[in-house]
Formats: sequence, structure tokens, C-alpha cells
Amino acid sequence: MSDAGALSAKLAFALDQLTWLATYAIAAFGAGQRLLAPLAMADLDAGLRSSLRLAAGIGVFVVSLFLLAATGLLVSNAILLLVLSGLVAAAAHGLTVVRSSRKIPVSVRPGQVSPREWFWILLILLSVIPLLTRALQIPFQFDELMYHLPTARDWAREGGLTVNESLRYPLSAFNFHLLYAAALVLGNDVFPHLIHAFAGVLVAVGVYSVGRRYFDRRTGFVAALQTIIATLWFYETAYVDLGVGLFLFFGFVALALAYEQQDARWIYLAAFFAGLAVGTKYQGLFYLPVLVLLALAVERRPSVLVRASLVLFFVGGYWYLRNLWISGDPLHPIGGRFFGYWLWNADDLRAQYRDLDGVRGWPEWYLCVAAASVFFLKGSSGIYRGLVAAVLGSALIWILVSGYPRYLVPVYPLLALLSAFVFVRVSDLIGLGRRVGALWARLGKRWRVALPSILLLIIGFSYIDDAKLAWGRIAPTADARDAVLRQRSAAYEILSDVDPDDGLRVFQLGFEGEIYYFPVPVTGDWFGPGRYSEVARRLGKGAELAGYLASMDTNALLINRRHPSFADLALDPDIDRYFTLVRRTDRVELYRLKDRR
Repeated sequence: MSDAGALSAKLAFALDQLTWLATYAIAAFGAGQRLLAPLAMADLDAGLRSSLRLAAGIGVFVVSLFLLAATGLLVSNAILLLVLSGLVAAAAHGLTVVRSSRKIPVSVRPGQVSPREWFWILLILLSVIPLLTRALQIPFQFDELMYHLPTARDWAREGGLTVNESLRYPLSAFNFHLLYAAALVLGNDVFPHLIHAFAGVLVAVGVYSVGRRYFDRRTGFVAALQTIIATLWFYETAYVDLGVGLFLFFGFVALALAYEQQDARWIYLAAFFAGLAVGTKYQGLFYLPVLVLLALAVERRPSVLVRASLVLFFVGGYWYLRNLWISGDPLHPIGGRFFGYWLWNADDLRAQYRDLDGVRGWPEWYLCVAAASVFFLKGSSGIYRGLVAAVLGSALIWILVSGYPRYLVPVYPLLALLSAFVFVRVSDLIGLGRRVGALWARLGKRWRVALPSILLLIIGFSYIDDAKLAWGRIAPTADARDAVLRQRSAAYEILSDVDPDDGLRVFQLGFEGEIYYFPVPVTGDWFGPGRYSEVARRLGKGAELAGYLASMDTNALLINRRHPSFADLALDPDIDRYFTLVRRTDRVELYRLKDRR
């Protein structure tokens, strides 16, 4: 394909994916608008109203998809009907707004925004540009290929919930995976990136609006910018961390509005979001105690609290009941010590904790500035004190339980709000803002246009290399996708040439981060029933190895010779008595078990 043809194909692919995203967003808005219609939202700005409706609509989709998946109805027609319902609700709302105002409302007109504000808006838009390239790449991040997308793919294939015991985490909290499964049912495995990235963008919009509402516009801008920059890497993944952050953040927002309006219905919405968060990832449970304590500070009527608890349990508790029913452990594999082990054992769990201890660290430095917010508590508002309490409580739990920066990502929006507040407040105290304003006033009109333009250009150019790299990884056609995968995935390169009807069932060593692209059944991991250690210690004993692989219902062995743990492992010199070498490259070896009859 010529360069012009490749460019056209990528642009068409990008337009197609963004059309999917627009449809998803409009449908979610419609569903969320119906859910939030009884709430008083007239005094909220357009950004906060819209982001709340969108987040609530995504939650409605999650619950609806669970009901479809649990009943074996996770099929294209049902999913399209769900989306159509959201689109109809959005259209009905739009018609109502137009009829009531006799014109299409415009929330922001160019003349109402100062040049300085336009600068900050453009700065934030520039920081979102990588969304257009990062999120359009085919899936290639480790965890999304190891278990996030394989789980969603299994559900999509079966049209409902299944348990794949070969995956590292066959049981967990899977709310956001339902959205990914719906995308895969419709044949689009790039769209999960956009779903995840869109959650991050929604949070950034909400952060700006919350910062503006409770502090000032400067705080909102800085906090939104920090949130985007701190989470930008996640835009190219089908992980769920931004989903947990979406629900957790808007849970706190709902509590703040309940405090302001003294309306119990906001408590129910906070419970709805909290349930979605704990049903998306176990780590959502870390921060549930903080939400509960803040809710008790706002509302103490038993009847309200009981109803809120039921809402929370309904939208988040079903995964834990499912885990308990299947494995006996509602937190599989974490609760094995208390509930008994299923698939994993105590050694697996200890090894997992050692891995997590090895990646302890701190969030970005500018988010750590939020710690200084305690010095501004005197004379502060109830909202500010609640925000400080939420951040300190969440950070303390995180330090005690994990210390892994990725597990703190759901709290980043709250950290960003406090950090931005501290930066702005200190800037005002030392007169920095006043001095910059005075200097700005002395500049001529040309310089007031030129300097921000130059800065924006510098920032834009800083993204060029990143955008080029991401753009090169976009695969708009089946042939382009195959070429990229053959280059980047040794397992795919070998297995894609295998006849799918040949009955190959692979035990892999060292390719756990490529499982999604295996076209044949696969097992093998550091943890669980298909432990690498069980195969590695048998590699020098051909007969024993053959017997073990047969007992695992596999008939082939795939070895990653680029993996440091398996590069130098020696095979039995008589391996050819039990296995046939199917193919060998400098990266991988594939052996097939001979017929033992």
C-alpha cells in the first residue's frame, strides 16, 4: 500500500473509531439523563452536568450488560438495542431542551472567554491529543493481553459469563470488562481503549468543573491538566483503573452535592457509583471505607443508609457472590487464607505479594503536593475539609495495604484538586499571580498573542515523537494488523500459521503477556494450576514432561527463548522420542506431543 493509501486508511479507521465513541457517549448521556432526571442540577455548570450524566449512563450500561451476560443474552442484537435505547433517550432530551428554549443552547460563546482562558483550554486540548493516537493502537499492553481482553473475549464468544481457569484471574470484579465484552461482540477490540480513555477524559472534565465550583477557575484548569498528564499512559490500554477512578470520583462528587443540597437522592447516586467502583476492581474496596465515613458525615438517617447500602450491593456485590459460589472465596485469590484456596495456593499468593512489594513507589511529585493542603484547613469550607479527609484517608489505606502507584490512580483526581489548590494558593500568597499579571499588562498586544502561541507550539512539538510512534502502531486493515503482530509477537508469528482445525492445545512458557492473540487454547502462568515451575523442572525429563502435559489436557509446548527465565533451560536430549519439533526461531520453539498410543 502506498504512503497516501496507508494514510487514508488510517484516517478512515480513526474516523470510524471516533464514530463508535460518539455513539457510545451520546447513548450513555441519554441513559444517564434518564437516571438523574429527578435530581436538582440546574445550578451545576454544563461540564459537571454532562460528565455526571455520562458517568451515570456508563453505570447503567454496566448493570444492563451484566443482566444480559448473566442470562446468556450478551449478543449483538441485545447490545445494539441497549445502545439504541440510550440514543432515543438522548434525542428525546435534546428535543425537550430545544423546544423549551426555542433554540439550540450554547453554554460558552467565544466572547465570554478571555484570551488567557482560551490559552488554558487549548493547553488542555493539546494534552488530550495523544488520546487520538494512543487509544487507536491495537492492544499490546501486558495486562490487557494477559487477562483483561481474554476474559472479555471468552464472554463475547459464549454470549454470557464464563470462567476460564487457565487465566491468571478467572474470578474478580469485572464491571468494566462487560463494556469491553460488548465491544468484542460487535467485532471491535480497539474500542476498549477508547472506552477506557474516555473514562479518563470524563474525569478530567469533572475535575475542572469541581475545581471551578468549589475553588476557582485556575484551580480547575491546573487540576484537570494534572489529572490528564498523570493518567495519559492508561489511554492506550484496556485496563480498568480509569474506570475505577471514574466511579470513585463521581461518588465523591455526589456526596459533595448531597452535603450542599441536603437531598438524600444524591446519597443514593453516591452509593451507585461506589458499587460500580468496587465491582470494577478489588482495589475499589480500598477506598470504600472513606466513602462510607464521608456519607455518614452527610447523612445519618437509617432508612436512607439502608437503601443506599442496597444500591451499592446491587451494582457491585454480584461479582463477590459469584466468586463465593464458584470458588468459596469472595475475593479469590486474595482471601484464600481465610476461605480456602481455589486454583491458587499459599505459595502463589506469597509470590504475588512479593511482586507487588517490588513495585512500591510514589505518585507523580506534583500530586504529592496535595499533602500541604492540611496547612489551609483553618477557616475552610466543609467541602474542602471533606476533600482533605478523603485524600488523607485514601492515601493512608493505600500506603498500608499496597504502596503500588497504579492502585492509587483512582484517587489521582482528588489529589490533583488539592495539589492545584495548594499551587494556586501559594502563588497568590507570594504574589506570583499578581506579578505575572502586571508583567502581562505591560506587554504589547503582539507579545500577548505571540508568547502563548509560542508556548503552545513548543508543547505541541513535544508530543510529535509520541504521536508518530503511536500513529505507526495503528493497524487499520487486517493485513496491517497481521504485519504488526508478526513483528511484535513471537507467539502470534508461529501460531497464526497453525491450522485452527489441527486440535492444538498449547502450554506456553513466557508468553503470558500475549495470550489474547493465541488462536488456539492455551494454558501456563506463574500462578495457578498451570504453573511454569511444574513444566520447567520437567524439561530435562522427556517422558515425565509428556505425561504432565497430557494430564493438563495440552498437546504442545511453546517456549519463549527471549524470556530470561527460559532462555537457557535445557531440554531432554531424547526430547524427540516424545515430541515433534514443529518450528524453531531465534525467539521461540514449538513442540508437539507425539501420539502416546
